[in-house]
Amino acid sequence: MPEMPKFLDRELSWLEFNQRVLDRALDERTPLMERLKFLAITGSNLDEFYRVRVGTLKIVLRRGITRVSLSGLNPAEQLAAVQMRAAKMFTDQYACLRELEPLLASEGLRRVTSEGLSGTQQRILRQVFEKEILSVLTPTALVGESFPHLPNELVHLLVRLRPENPREFEGMLEEDGTRYAIVPAAHILTRFFSVPTEQGFAYILVEDLVKHFISELFPGDKIEECVPFRCLRNAEVELQEFSPAGLAWEMEETLQGRSEADWVRLEVAAEASDTLVTVFSRFDGEKVLLEVVDTGPGVSPELQDRIFDPFFTTKDVGQGTGLGLSVSLELVERNGGNLSLRSQVGRGATFSIALPPYVEEEGELLE
Repeated sequence: MPEMPKFLDRELSWLEFNQRVLDRALDERTPLMERLKFLAITGSNLDEFYRVRVGTLKIVLRRGITRVSLSGLNPAEQLAAVQMRAAKMFTDQYACLRELEPLLASEGLRRVTSEGLSGTQQRILRQVFEKEILSVLTPTALVGESFPHLPNELVHLLVRLRPENPREFEGMLEEDGTRYAIVPAAHILTRFFSVPTEQGFAYILVEDLVKHFISELFPGDKIEECVPFRCLRNAEVELQEFSPAGLAWEMEETLQGRSEADWVRLEVAAEASDTLVTVFSRFDGEKVLLEVVDTGPGVSPELQDRIFDPFFTTKDVGQGTGLGLSVSLELVERNGGNLSLRSQVGRGATFSIALPPYVEEEGELLE
């Protein structure tokens, strides 16, 4: 039996610290606004964790370092464990938000979306959009493999359009006749806009507001899809303290470079279609992560160790071959990806598939 490591992994330990903060948000005994504040803190913490800690792990992997840490994990194992643990935390965060929003609404603080706007609210929000927002939005077309530089941590919109006159966009259209555009967020815009209401206080998110009037930015085009997303960039810095240029110059250059660093996390709204998700995979050199989640009884720990084995099944004789997951695993690994499961009994299961994007080179499709 292998000897258990004597030390906890630093990154996993930090995530457990953030979990304790999230537990305060999940605790029904905590005052409502305090729960909201704790939830916001965990979100900010996780952003910083990905930008610095996960960013560091990605740099280490890129350099080919495989040294095992005192916790018994090498960098690749650390990154895999961190991503699996953080995915569970993200799920809990959104579950907490879905629980808090109706509670806040009952106390007079209500989030509205475009579907629930009254005529008066529509008219006032149009004025806000035309006077405060429209002039600072700069849509950018996606052509070929180009992708605009986007501000870090802000919410942007990816739009799929079907032009009224395709000839005007010759060379810019996909095979299905659509084209794509990015509507980057502006630093000067607030994330929340007040909405007049007869009782309490109502607000709308800036991405929901822009999405509601998105056709104003693309007259003559049919809006096929409009999905918010945001990216987090690597914020880990590498300084040469004794460089000839001096520490001050090095620090200035490094801080400027943080705004142009590689992505370490991409968040896309759940309603995004498969077609839209593949657009992101063209431009991000990292693997594309797909997750399938259910709310069933979950998978016990003893079954998790066997669930990918060929011919393993929990069904009665004659009702299943036990080959589905083993074949899926083989196909995913054959294409350079990995397939994993995380589950707790009574809390459902999540299957995660990580696949590298396809790259077309010299007329051949490489895997």
